[in-house]
Amino acid sequence: MHFKKTEKIINDMLSDGLMPGVSYAIIDHDQINKRIMGLAEITPNKVKLTDQLQYDLASLTKVVGTVPVIMKLIEEQKLNLFDPIQKYLPEWQDSQVKIINLITHTSDIVGYIENRNKLAPNDLRKALLNLKVGKNFAKQIKYQDVNFIFLGWIAEKILGISIQKAITDIVINPLGLKHTTFTPSKINSVPTEITNDRGLIRGEVHDPKTYILGEHSGAAGLFSTLDDLIIFSQWIMGQVFNDQVVSSKFLNELFVDQTPMKSKNRSLGWDLRYNFKNVPYIVHTGFTGTILIISRELKRSLIFLSNRVHPEPNQEFLIRRQILIDTFINEK
Repeated sequence: MHFKKTEKIINDMLSDGLMPGVSYAIIDHDQINKRIMGLAEITPNKVKLTDQLQYDLASLTKVVGTVPVIMKLIEEQKLNLFDPIQKYLPEWQDSQVKIINLITHTSDIVGYIENRNKLAPNDLRKALLNLKVGKNFAKQIKYQDVNFIFLGWIAEKILGISIQKAITDIVINPLGLKHTTFTPSKINSVPTEITNDRGLIRGEVHDPKTYILGEHSGAAGLFSTLDDLIIFSQWIMGQVFNDQVVSSKFLNELFVDQTPMKSKNRSLGWDLRYNFKNVPYIVHTGFTGTILIISRELKRSLIFLSNRVHPEPNQEFLIRRQILIDTFINEK
């Protein structure tokens, strides 16, 4: 296994101080190269990063948790991609928005919520459901947390349990992800940002909307380890067989353009990209500094876990992250 360019970028990101530490794994068929480097915490104490620590996955929750739940409901014919979301969320006033728009980020939901991060859960729910649809509905991709918050509420309506319990029952437990949870141990968690309101955030979700909504958010909140995400990636690639979650055949739909306007760059929840030989990859990132890249056809994956928001968000990381993704996808 030779991914020298990819590994050099990761090493440079760490040495340039773009994140305190990094846990990453490169999977290439049956070979796995796994490394843990740097610090878990910079302040108030310097703590070395060790194996098996749980990271706040941030928006990877969408694709590791909520997408498989929605796919399960579709496969069991309890939900249809072209159902209007009003069918499940009658408070929503626009009949044109469908499940497909939420899961491909083509809903173009717009509007400003005053004091959003300080609202009570019920008030935040009402405010989100009172947002409107913009002029670019079903015309362009606009990545938004609200799409997956709504998808979580729709799954709750069908299943009668919270979206986070659904993810635990339908995805985490069947796949045997023993250290993936919405209720991590503070001792075993990598800390994220230090804020004026919350101090050092450790073992609690960083995302402010999910912090308010709790178990009723399908947009963030999941914590996991490098080893568990290796198992998840192997399942998506077909190396770990488990039809109990979603059938292997249906997983192929993750590598196909699902956008209404056929933009070729979004599947079910995932960013869809292609390497220099036009082989599809799926990619997703998380605000806290997490990245997951998978090619089912090439049996290749990069799992990258960092806490680039500790002690505060690092913007240079975002530029270098894009270079890392492009390099890994195209490295021969």
